[in-house]
Amino acid sequence: MLTDKAIARIAEVGNIAPMLSIEGDRESTDARRGDGVYDLIMETMDKLGAAGIGFGYSATITRRNYAFIMSPEFIDPLVAKGCMMGWNFMYMPIGREPDMSLMLTPEERNAFREGVCAVRETRPLFALDFWGDAPLVGGCIAAKWYAHINSEGWVEPCIFAHFATHNVHTSTLEEALTSPYFKEIQKRQPFNENLLMPCMLVDNPTQSREIMELTGAKPTHPGAETLFEGLVPQIDKYAAEVDRVYTPVWSCMGGDPLTKYTEEREKKKAKEKVKS
Repeated sequence: MLTDKAIARIAEVGNIAPMLSIEGDRESTDARRGDGVYDLIMETMDKLGAAGIGFGYSATITRRNYAFIMSPEFIDPLVAKGCMMGWNFMYMPIGREPDMSLMLTPEERNAFREGVCAVRETRPLFALDFWGDAPLVGGCIAAKWYAHINSEGWVEPCIFAHFATHNVHTSTLEEALTSPYFKEIQKRQPFNENLLMPCMLVDNPTQSREIMELTGAKPTHPGAETLFEGLVPQIDKYAAEVDRVYTPVWSCMGGDPLTKYTEEREKKKAKEKVKS
């Protein structure tokens, strides 16, 4: 859809930032998205950069590509094209054929978190780790600062939470966003004192099961229910392993880094005020 005409229009409007989905190298990207897609992405990025448009990439992080996604071999060519942002989403066991073997292990997940931080420190790229950066936004943002409307109009609290109670074809958006379902999620956030474990689906699965049962949220497509049925033992085991790995990491971080940052910023402002 990013034709030359569309790119010219986006450059004229000035407030649109396209995010191009990519899986890593040519082989990985074309294997998932079709032959020739990687080359098309590279060509489109060149055109966006030449037009002065801010753009970024979006990647699904799996055990197969996580090391490459945070490497200079992946990052530097994109930066050279003008890429400014990177959205990194950990593979989640959802959809028609969920595969737990594609999920990052807790150790890999922490290594990727550290890798993304290193990218931000060493490259002019604002890379984001939707799980690892949760402490910077107080944990999970689903239903609070974020919502997803799927192609059938179902209002989901998160793009990975394929359960809903309202549809924009039969209710207003306000009704959906203020529904008992969304309010129950908001009431429980953060789901864990350890903000490195933000997700109600894979980090705190008991919470999500209780929420669905209490609010009557239903799957928005066939197969979504697998998360709360056939995969329960595997999800619970994964959550326990995440807790084992991240409890000492969180302890070493000394708590919520956003709060500490805010406190340090206020102290700095106070000092500057006294000097002036």
